[in-house]
Amino acid sequence: MNINVLALADAANVRDSLLSTLSAGITHLQPTAYPVPLEAQLAVQVIGGSAETGAHRFEVTIRNVASGASLMEGSLTLQVGDSPDNGSSYRSFPLVLDLSQTVLPEPGDYEIQATIDGVDARTIGFTAAAAASAES
Repeated sequence: MNINVLALADAANVRDSLLSTLSAGITHLQPTAYPVPLEAQLAVQVIGGSAETGAHRFEVTIRNVASGASLMEGSLTLQVGDSPDNGSSYRSFPLVLDLSQTVLPEPGDYEIQATIDGVDARTIGFTAAAAASAES
């Protein structure tokens, strides 16, 4: 199993096993104050081959790079079945995780780590810059 897509996006959805994103690839945020909710979604596409049938544990963690503090942890089980009748040897698992309940406590560098069966599959980072002054 591997992760083809792991991207922080303004919006994402899954339709008919397809992953759609809007403004994916966010790497820099500059809110007007802290703490601030992470108003974004995590777009994920996990790919599994026909030899990988069975249950696989997908986990995601968001942490502050400097302190190592975890802001959010989540997991789910992906069940890879036998080959479908469409001739493909691969299974696609598109996922969207709503991160709006995740709160960034302060400016800094953050990372989002995704693992499959306990193995680091992909890690991305983003920077939450110092609060921008509100213009009057």
